[in-house]
Amino acid sequence: MSESTENKWSNTTAGSEAERKRMFDRVEEINASWLERMRELRGIEADFSTKLFASSGPEEAMSICNQWMAKRLELIGKEQEALAKSWIEIIGLLSDSAKTAFRQPVRKSE
Repeated sequence: MSESTENKWSNTTAGSEAERKRMFDRVEEINASWLERMRELRGIEADFSTKLFASSGPEEAMSICNQWMAKRLELIGKEQEALAKSWIEIIGLLSDSAKTAFRQPVRKSE
């Protein structure tokens, strides 16, 4: 490959690497966000278990369980929504990266 052809292709590769880094940075952010949500869920479950053990009778225990399940379902719904949005974003980044990677270099007229 001639030097001029290598330079034309290297611009495409550099762009792909920048996009790939952006994608991996975003995946790390998504992972950190997910871990934070899991910590939040763990804290909520710990609170509810403390309330459940302190309950004075079956009626109160059932009420606490209902509250816990409602909160858990709410958090699961939010988690699923966040997961779907994250995957859509990652697929978009991959799509942008693929467009750049397969872009043909512009050939200058000689």
